[in-house]
Amino acid sequence: MSYSLPVRALRLVPTEIAASSFSWGTVVESINSLRDVPVKFNYYRDSSANKNCVAWLKSHQVLLDWVKSPYCLRSPPSWPKSVLPAFQHRLIPTPFDLFNVDTTGKIPNKGHEYGQYLKTVLYCMGFTVSQIADFVGESEKDVERDMYNTIEAFFEMPEFVIWATATNFKKSLLPPYFSELSIKEKADVIKRVKKNPFLLGLKEARRFLESPRYLTYLVYGSPKKPRITKHCRLYHTKEG
Repeated sequence: MSYSLPVRALRLVPTEIAASSFSWGTVVESINSLRDVPVKFNYYRDSSANKNCVAWLKSHQVLLDWVKSPYCLRSPPSWPKSVLPAFQHRLIPTPFDLFNVDTTGKIPNKGHEYGQYLKTVLYCMGFTVSQIADFVGESEKDVERDMYNTIEAFFEMPEFVIWATATNFKKSLLPPYFSELSIKEKADVIKRVKKNPFLLGLKEARRFLESPRYLTYLVYGSPKKPRITKHCRLYHTKEG
């Protein structure tokens, strides 16, 4: 059974009613049916509330409290202090950035690391560390350690590092290895990295970062743009 990322994360909440394979659009509209002020995104969503989904959202008090709170589907503006050392190169994407970028399926969806990632997702969705710890039966320290490990793992992905630099590749210098490419090859790579660095292949992304001097340029000297643009955005949350 296939679940969207935020639905997978919400399934960590121990509810009396099992979550069906609701689409994210159905979950959002079901959430809105329980709120006084709905959470609206700036695009058309052809979905409606589902009575079974509403029952699921109401089956755990903390989940229902979150649904009705001002923090529901609003990413917090910052990370817990204990998580910050996991970020490298002084690049600190916000919880909103991390949760709303399309990683094009680059994140493994099973195993222990994925379980750690889902706890990070819950935080990005507006749950507190205390609430997450209660859901999964761990200490707050353990939850924050898992979030730390998640961020650390992201920085092992060259595509993530390139995206995190927030470089505007329409205006930036190009990596040294481009001198080895044909005009057609250059155009293809540039088109993809402009749209979303996660569209790069692993080998391509590694070549972008193989020059320490160019990495320094991307981090500190390149022209910048917002990390989340219409070309790479997923509509999971709003900014807190």
